[in-house]
Amino acid sequence: MRLSKHLLLILIIGFLFTGCSSTEPSKSPDASLVSFLPLEGGAYSGDGDYYHLVTAIEAIDASETDERVGVILKGEVSRQTQDRDDRFEISLMVEGDTLIQNTLGKQLNDSPLLEVVLLKAPVEEGRKWLFVTEDLEGKRQKITATILEVDDEGKRVKVHYEGKDGYYEERTLVHGLGVADFVRTVLYKGDYALTGYHLDRGDWVDTTGKLGSEGASDSEDQVKRIEIPTKAYALIWGFNQAWVKKWQGIDDSILTFVAPESPALEKINAITEPSDDVLSFVEFIPFEMTEEEGLVIISVLERYEDQVGLITENRMKYTLSLDYKIWDFERLN
Repeated sequence: MRLSKHLLLILIIGFLFTGCSSTEPSKSPDASLVSFLPLEGGAYSGDGDYYHLVTAIEAIDASETDERVGVILKGEVSRQTQDRDDRFEISLMVEGDTLIQNTLGKQLNDSPLLEVVLLKAPVEEGRKWLFVTEDLEGKRQKITATILEVDDEGKRVKVHYEGKDGYYEERTLVHGLGVADFVRTVLYKGDYALTGYHLDRGDWVDTTGKLGSEGASDSEDQVKRIEIPTKAYALIWGFNQAWVKKWQGIDDSILTFVAPESPALEKINAITEPSDDVLSFVEFIPFEMTEEEGLVIISVLERYEDQVGLITENRMKYTLSLDYKIWDFERLN
């Protein structure tokens, strides 16, 4: 199913020590970037019944040089007819201060860009870089990448990639997991919509901080993660990111996620004074989804972190319009 996690870990650690001791660090693989290479496969869910599985990870042969280290992810895409090739490969290579992704596979719901500079060192909030690549049609594309967020330990990073004509991508990269969340715009009926995928990190979420099924009990403080449409996932994620900016008086970008003439808009407009509280959005876990009178209702568990590292959890209910805008929201706890 996959390259031995322990073997791959030994390989990566070896490169880390080589990189740290090199007399020419600019040519050696940056240790902080190597840490973002995935150590094992997994399942990734997307729109509707789309999902893909990483079934094997192979180390890229770098025996001829110590200037790069990488892995190749191999897997299959679900929801395909039998006469279509659903196999894919994703190459992740660290060369010096740069982490580069190349993809191969027509059915994989990933970037239309043939090569993406995922991350550059030093990994710090606000870091920007430019790169030129080609898309699937062979057209030259100029992309501006910006690191939006880095957690306190530097193990979780969110990056925004901006192209032309409103096109963008966003990824969350996590130590040992690689890309855990991916969202991109796609042209649909003359307008941009969102698509992508996210790593399925287990059915159960312990609200004391543990993720995954291990150690789960029958406590009422636990919720069972469900899969929701990627458009809904991206909408709620973006709304929470923008909520922080609105709450702190930075900007009104949250209005792009809200339906006009809606209860949600009234609640947003009621916020007239910025808060002194400094909060960072961490994640959300959807645990219930229903439909009512043409609206989609999703209940989630949200986690926010304050400036001293204290995690606050809220259970929220979001009502979404059919064109994927926030119609209403309310706190459940």
